[in-house]
Amino acid sequence: MTTDLINKVFPAMIRFGSRPGSILLAMAAITDGLYLLLSYLAARSAGSFFAWFLFAVAVVLAVFIAVFAWRRERLTRHVDDMEAALAAQNLSAGVVAMPAPAADRLSDELGLLQEVQWENSIRTARYLPRVEAAQRAMVLAAGGTVNAPYLKDDLRVTLVALLGTIVAIPAASLGAMMSVVVLAVT
Repeated sequence: MTTDLINKVFPAMIRFGSRPGSILLAMAAITDGLYLLLSYLAARSAGSFFAWFLFAVAVVLAVFIAVFAWRRERLTRHVDDMEAALAAQNLSAGVVAMPAPAADRLSDELGLLQEVQWENSIRTARYLPRVEAAQRAMVLAAGGTVNAPYLKDDLRVTLVALLGTIVAIPAASLGAMMSVVVLAVT
């Protein structure tokens, strides 16, 4: 039951976030693209340290955006592959299985939940240890990465890239304005 729940809820969350994620990526890419262009022109025109610093910030923001786009695409591809495999499995399944007695299922479920809780309590990672522990617990609850291929990649990288992409929109807007000021002064 826990395995089925994880394999239905997390992919549904990924699907739900797909449209807002694509809008976020488009907004961040457009904003940072303009910032990259203006800061490059300002750096070439003024040649000052500040102008080159603005360009370096634009490049760093572009890296965050690119990593988030790549990780988001991989995540949705893994979910698509998993859903296609489940659909094929459901179509080809002609075997009728007898469910285990309720007491055995309950005992197995409680044992799995205790293992998941224990796995979630171990925080050994240097950065974002709770996210890493939660991912390990979800992998265990889902029955491994074979059943949940969307959990193969480190979610901490995706989360940091998402936060960087969110920050990129206001930061790139401010940087573009500063680049225009540098261009106007020179």
